[in-house]
Amino acid sequence: MGYTTGSLASSILRNGTYATFPAAGFLKETSDRIYELVLEGISEVVSPDARSYLEEHSLTQMHEVMPAEKIGDLRNYVMERYRRNLFDTVCRFARESLGLAGEFYVDDYAILRVNYPYEIAKLASMNTENPGIGRMSKGARSHFVANKREDPVYDPKGYQRNLPPAAWAHGPHQDTWTGHSRDGINLWWAVEKTIPENSMVFYPGYWGHKPQPDPRSLYLHSGYPLSEPKTMQLARGELLVFNPEILHGTHLNVSKKTRVAVSLRINPERPTFSRHCFYAREYWQSSTNIEAGKFDEIIHFERTQNFMDPAKDHNEFDEPMPHKPIEVAARIEPGAAVPCGPVSRFPFGEKVLLKFENASIIVVRSDEKNWNAFDSECPHLGVSLMDGCSDGEKVYCPGCAVKFSLSDGCCMAPSLRLGLYGVKVEDSVVSIVGEHPG
Repeated sequence: MGYTTGSLASSILRNGTYATFPAAGFLKETSDRIYELVLEGISEVVSPDARSYLEEHSLTQMHEVMPAEKIGDLRNYVMERYRRNLFDTVCRFARESLGLAGEFYVDDYAILRVNYPYEIAKLASMNTENPGIGRMSKGARSHFVANKREDPVYDPKGYQRNLPPAAWAHGPHQDTWTGHSRDGINLWWAVEKTIPENSMVFYPGYWGHKPQPDPRSLYLHSGYPLSEPKTMQLARGELLVFNPEILHGTHLNVSKKTRVAVSLRINPERPTFSRHCFYAREYWQSSTNIEAGKFDEIIHFERTQNFMDPAKDHNEFDEPMPHKPIEVAARIEPGAAVPCGPVSRFPFGEKVLLKFENASIIVVRSDEKNWNAFDSECPHLGVSLMDGCSDGEKVYCPGCAVKFSLSDGCCMAPSLRLGLYGVKVEDSVVSIVGEHPG
């Protein structure tokens, strides 16, 4: 074992915890240099005037001066120039702050994450890169491309409704579902500050449970109710360190700010992978080589030769709870009230799914007088809202973490609006009214 029992690495791996570190000392030097390189890259791939604008207004306004189609060029510029220094910093941090001893491993796949506001990104071309695309060493990249694996079920473009990749966001997941190693630790630098509406989100209540991924997306399968998403707000230069087996995802960027971050992954011991994912992040660098200045000696941990201990790989998952709708043999029409059954069908605080001939609607009864009825699917990707947290005033999408108001159906993205319906209760019979009360 490459760490002591009382180390931060031990706490993160054993307890599913996370920690944040302020921009100070060599961490600040690293984040400041990345920030400066992003500005240099903007000057190179766009114009010096674009750089000057961002120096005045911050990187959060990057979408105002650079088209999403240039994000890949920016990544190339930054990562080619700072990759080695970044890996040096990771090794030093792992030694001094995480308590790693001896040889450990750093994933060769490093990511400069650039998330444009959704309303901007959705208008980009289809040849943009998604925010989670990283960069590998040239040798590793060539080998990866030559041996790339495909899966007939996995369909990220379909799941993302064929939106431009620049507008994609990660649904809730554990990293081993998506081909990453077991017992890893993720490092996530906020190159620019994050806010609740464009942050990472955590669902720590699922730590220790075994939810099932959806093979189409490799994100959380439907039928697992989620709590309110915990947003991770970070100051510029702040470093978030977390166990990637905590259920986590990306808040769809419904703000008007670009999110810029850098992420990497380390493994205290030899990387191993889940049998359930058809591919794996197989290319790594050894801390021993990095600290000796040998950055070109990539280690290939071939997936099928490095499966994780079966005791740590989920052979059985916690059963999802299917959403069983109440079938209503009628159509919802504007202004018309459709009876849907007695009040007893609608327990306090529980979501009830009604399936009409032309609509699917969720009804929530908060108390005797307060009812909410709204479309059962998020207008973003069509994810069922039955799994999302709702408190009578708002409902969260369990896929993209966006919060919709139940008074008017709106969220911070103007193009995403949730359909609302009226509820009438007469003689203990509940009826849904085909109208938008907001």
